Amino acid sequence: MSRFAHVHAELPCPRCDARLAPENAIGFQWGYCPDPHGGAYFTYRVGEPLLWRLDSRKSVPAWAYFLGGDANIGDPSFADLLVRESEYAIRACAI
Repeated sequence: MSRFAHVHAELPCPRCDARLAPENAIGFQWGYCPDPHGGAYFTYRVGEPLLWRLDSRKSVPAWAYFLGGDANIGDPSFADLLVRESEYAIRACAI
């Protein structure tokens, strides 16, 4: 199962202005993404720093999966991101 973090953002349809994202949460894969079976996920606001999980040496491994299913997806050396929604396959409404 895929791991996601979420960012709160209003995502209106460009054609009809309907809200496209469930609860205005856009799923993306970058930063620390917990195992979805654990029931937790991180939610950010635009501009907030991303969280990363530390390993046993207190460093942040890039592109790493941990025991239990959590993951650091991506590389923390990239500071500015353009997020593309990837969890719900949101593109536009059916109109």
